Amino acid sequence: NVVCVAILNLLNIMNWRHDAASWSSLQLFDGAEAWAERWVGEYHEIFVAATFSYMLADTVFLFVLPQCVKIPGPIVVHHVFAIMAMAVPWCHGATHGYTLGVFMLADINTMFLILRKFLLRRPKAELLPQIALSVVSACFYATWGVIRLVLFPIWLFTISGSEWAAAWRRTGAPLN
Repeated sequence: NVVCVAILNLLNIMNWRHDAASWSSLQLFDGAEAWAERWVGEYHEIFVAATFSYMLADTVFLFVLPQCVKIPGPIVVHHVFAIMAMAVPWCHGATHGYTLGVFMLADINTMFLILRKFLLRRPKAELLPQIALSVVSACFYATWGVIRLVLFPIWLFTISGSEWAAAWRRTGAPLN
């Protein structure tokens, strides 16, 4: 699982601009337009297909082997809603592809979560896994705080909120 999430993270990173100028004006409350400018989307189709395939396979896996996690229900519900939300960047990749990239940044935290759980199951006597556990735990808690508790809620309002309002104005329908 951690390998799949790492590959998704790599595909995500490959779709963003890597020049300093694109990121030098980064601000906490950047809206949809600023994030769209940073998105190159060169590997967008592969990224969307890989993300969809991963979530679908993980959901099937949770149905077949539910004891692999403590509580599979919330993960399945999350995957179902995430797959539905992926329709926007999948169908409108040229204009909204960056939204999948932004929200999949949370999977950096997921990768550290999976690694941390793996390392916690290792024997305590081994020094290298204990050092790795300390580093991975620090990265997990840092990304949890920064990405999931600060950036994610901001992105929901500054990106999703503004995109939804623009679509409502464009279509005249609140459910768009």
